[in-house]
Amino acid sequence: MLSRSFTTGLRIPHFLLVGLIWTCNILLAGLICSLIYYSAWAYLLIGLVRGLAYPDPPQDLVAFITRLFDCCLHRPGLVLTALFLVWHTIHLQRTWGLEERGGMASTILQRLPNWVILAKYFPIRLVASDELLAISATKPRPGHGERAVLLPNDRNYLVGCHPHGILATGSFINFATDATDFDSMFPGLSRHVVTLKFNLSVMLQREYLLGLGKNICRTFIASATD
Repeated sequence: MLSRSFTTGLRIPHFLLVGLIWTCNILLAGLICSLIYYSAWAYLLIGLVRGLAYPDPPQDLVAFITRLFDCCLHRPGLVLTALFLVWHTIHLQRTWGLEERGGMASTILQRLPNWVILAKYFPIRLVASDELLAISATKPRPGHGERAVLLPNDRNYLVGCHPHGILATGSFINFATDATDFDSMFPGLSRHVVTLKFNLSVMLQREYLLGLGKNICRTFIASATD
């Protein structure tokens, strides 16, 4: 096996912290992202309607522009919300289809300290099999530590995790984040966790998961095994 997760006894204070991280970052990520995204649209539309049409709608273009300017001047929250939604729309158009072509993994997001807290709690560890170590032993090791497993980087590797448990926490921590030092253990290899298309259909959650290197399962595996 390439990865294993071990569960220890209950530790109350640490358990509460881990539960909060696990719930917000994994279990409720889609719900939280949906609420933020659609609440932003609702706030913008309601604010514009109230600002432009109350107490009576403008009668001409000049009055409309004047009231719009006044609305933006006295409600900076609307301006910030509009800028955020415009940025997200442009970003969505520029990155459309990346979930089928390798994503846009962010090293900063993959190395957040909350992932390390999760990994240490269970604990979750990344363990190289004897077969991989045997392959690595035949490679020169200049500039690499003793723990590094050197594999040819001119090919694709498909790792299966079954049964993956509740929400695939073990495979998520090992391969979607760097909490277990994947980058230093397997230098020269990039990793992508594949998931259902539905998980990448929720706005903002899509960017969040793409930043962790996630991709759509069917399309990405088909291209990787061609």
